[in-house]
Formats: sequence, C-alpha cells, structure tokens
Amino acid sequence: MSYILSALKKAERDRLREDPKELDDFASAHWDPYQPEPVKDKSWLKVTVVLVPLAVLIGIYFGGAELSQVEAPKIPSAMNDSIAKVVESSVLISDEPSQTIEMQPLPVDPLPIESETLAVPDLIIAGHMYLNQGSSSNRLFIGESSFREGDAIDSVWTLVVINSDSFMIRAGNRVETIPFR
Repeated sequence: MSYILSALKKAERDRLREDPKELDDFASAHWDPYQPEPVKDKSWLKVTVVLVPLAVLIGIYFGGAELSQVEAPKIPSAMNDSIAKVVESSVLISDEPSQTIEMQPLPVDPLPIESETLAVPDLIIAGHMYLNQGSSSNRLFIGESSFREGDAIDSVWTLVVINSDSFMIRAGNRVETIPFR
C-alpha cells in the first residue's frame, strides 16, 4: 500500500513540474508542488474602474458648462440680411448635374524591353533545392529570399526553370542559363 501511495505522490509531483512558471519552480530545492500560489489582490482594479468613468463624467460636465457660457460676437441685423441673400443666391438645388465628366482610362503602352541591352543581374546565390524536373518544391535562394519557377527576381528578370546544375532566367525574349558554382 505504501508503494502505491508513494508512486501516486511521485506522479502528481511530476505532473506539477511539467508546467513550471519560472526556472526556480522546478530547479529550486525549496519548490513544493503542494504549496498554494498566493492570491493576487485586485482591489486596485475595482477602484480604477470606478474612478476613471467618474473623472470622465466630471470633465464632460464642467467642460460643457464653460462652453455654454461663451457668447458669440454680435452681428448687426443688416449684415445678417446680406449674408442670408448671398447664401440663398449661391446655393442652387437642382436634380440634374450641371456638368458631366466622362472618365476614360488612358491607354497604357508597355515599355518595350530591349533584351540586347539588358545585362544579366549580379545575383548572390545562397543555395538551391532541386527535387525533380518541374517540381513545385524546387527553390532558388538568392540573398535572403526564396524563389520558385515563375517568380520575378527583379522588375525585369523572371525565374523560368531550376535544374540540378543551373537555372534559367528570362527578360522579354532573352533567356539566360546561369550555372550553380
């Protein structure tokens, strides 16, 4: 019977050690899995929940009272009449728009890429991963980036094929094969 009780105690101790809160919890000789954790006092939270809305309401009440006491400057009545006439004459309400604007997209001509003048980009090949010809898992690592077949390497060059010993890039009509070194 004693053997079973000690095994149960050991199992519970091991279970409690699997979820340590800090390194000292399981490395310390003073750690006791049966010691209850201290309950945190959350009374400050209750006070904060009451005081913050109260402060906001007081601020709104007294701020609104100050705004209502400010008076607008007096405008002579003759000036009020002239302002009203100007506003009435400038505001015309009609059901039809006074002017129609037709929006037409401007034609965009793609810039021709002169493949003869393009230089092969200076690429720093960090590595490659070749599984099989045409595999979607084939990768080319340039710098800190990873590229698959069909990805744009830069604004001009596109990765076409990754082979076991080289890769092919294309810009317009020009295709270059670059061997892995």
